[in-house]
Amino acid sequence: MNPPHPDASRQYGNFAKPEGGFGPEIGLARALAAKESRPLAILKVAFSGTSVAKDWGPALTGPQGACYRALLAEFQAAAAAARETGVSLRPRALVWVQGESDASAEAAPKYEEDLAAMLGRLREDLGAPDLTLLVGVNTRFGNGKNPHMPAIIAAQRALDARLPKCAYVDTAGAETLPPSHTHFTSAGTLEIGKRYAEALLSEESREP
Repeated sequence: MNPPHPDASRQYGNFAKPEGGFGPEIGLARALAAKESRPLAILKVAFSGTSVAKDWGPALTGPQGACYRALLAEFQAAAAAARETGVSLRPRALVWVQGESDASAEAAPKYEEDLAAMLGRLREDLGAPDLTLLVGVNTRFGNGKNPHMPAIIAAQRALDARLPKCAYVDTAGAETLPPSHTHFTSAGTLEIGKRYAEALLSEESREP
């Protein structure tokens, strides 16, 4: 069961809806399970309509930055619960599907640096310096009418080249819901989960 978001008016993923929902974690898990036999645990921490500038910055205080603090709290709670059953969790990868809410004149120019700082701090706070970072965004957000989306995509591509063990995962071509194409369909969501799994395995295959 998901704990409440610090701002109760914010949706905690699709699971806040009576009919439930899922994200790319399902496609990711299926793809990894088909390739591997080792145990896999997935921790989902998702909020709708959030930005790095206002919700995920580790240095932000008060209501701002609450999503980052919730991510850490969720991991700590999951790790503690696992230890009680004799299981030790090792952070392997972060699946990051975000950026649409930073596609603005104010936030887009700072997005690369803001996200780089957040990802670096996350590795520190999780004690996982080798955490694989998989970043992507709905490239069709705004249906081609948001002039700041190219900057968000470019920033994520730049982090792929700039940060160790970081990969940009292109979601282009995954099915989205018309007319706005703001959200992926079920098939599109499963597809991008598969792409993230493939990116993770590709990154790991380069390790010595």
